[in-house]
Amino acid sequence: MRRRTKINKGTVYNNWTFIEEWITSWKIRYVKVKCICWIIKEVQLSTLKNWTSLSCWCIWIVHKKHWMTWTRIYNIWTWILRRCNNINFKHYHRYGGRWIKCEWDSFKEFYEDMNEWYKEHLTIERRKNNWNYCKSNCCWATRKQQANNRSRRRTKSELNNL
Repeated sequence: MRRRTKINKGTVYNNWTFIEEWITSWKIRYVKVKCICWIIKEVQLSTLKNWTSLSCWCIWIVHKKHWMTWTRIYNIWTWILRRCNNINFKHYHRYGGRWIKCEWDSFKEFYEDMNEWYKEHLTIERRKNNWNYCKSNCCWATRKQQANNRSRRRTKSELNNL
């Protein structure tokens, strides 16, 4: 009979921190683990040992050279990419459809350029509506400021008078 090694609470394995372990009535070992991104999972110990990833799937998301995947600033950058690059995005015609591009090739570049003035309650705004997303054309603004800068819809009579 093979001897089982005991896993102590707090042991780290491939960026997983062990929280607890238990054995089912079928003699299957389960562990509760916490990833470095704070996600907690319950998995079979044998499955965890076979994983080739360094931690959970959070690392393998498109841009894996940072630990900010779940932050608001990262989500803002991904929304910029969707607007400019994804033809299936609801409002693509207002961005990528008008040849507006995101000039930040990576989240790291975006973060280095825009983090200095970033606050949790602010949204990103392009100063010149027909220019690309880039450091020289973007700033952080409140939702009220954004609403005041929105291009308003014109009625048919206003369009006829142009």
